[in-house]
Amino acid sequence: MIDYQTLLYGPIYGFHGVDALITTTAGNVSVVVLDRTYGASEKLGHGMVVETITPMCRVRMPELMSQISSLALLDMASVIFSNRSWRIRSYEPKPSPNGEDDGELELMLTLSEVVMAGGSADGSASVQGDATPVGHADGSANVTGGGATA
Repeated sequence: MIDYQTLLYGPIYGFHGVDALITTTAGNVSVVVLDRTYGASEKLGHGMVVETITPMCRVRMPELMSQISSLALLDMASVIFSNRSWRIRSYEPKPSPNGEDDGELELMLTLSEVVMAGGSADGSASVQGDATPVGHADGSANVTGGGATA
């Protein structure tokens, strides 16, 4: 059996991946994602595919599932990467030839906030947006609205 995580996904995520923090109801998860927020093809069902500007990102299934117990935790989750906070609108498995658990998970996103690096005295980021609590890679969190940080 071919090890797609080592031979394919490892080099791609190592070169093109960006650090991300997924915040679920169960806590924060640090992962590496492929930023596809420029948009891509989106399957709408019944064989219909639409070229769209829907922002997306991909995460490796083994990396994600080693840190969360169920994909259902992503239903109310958000993800922060590339100075943006995104709500996870939906997700779709992208299996490798070895199966779904060895592939990737594509997350369809909705922009919720812009994260400003260096927004507070301790060097943690501040967030501008809609009074939503968000986490940071260092484990700190800000509650935003009008630029205030907690």
